[in-house]
Amino acid sequence: LTAFEKRIGSLTDRIEWADKLIELNRRIFQLSAE
Repeated sequence: LTAFEKRIGSLTDRIEWADKLIELNRRIFQLSAE
């Protein structure tokens, strides 16, 4: 892998991680809203 490809890979990992975090926050919000 080139440095550029590694950078893209870590970026997509971060995006997936952020998506999971957002989903987790949504679930917590729904639970607290009930």
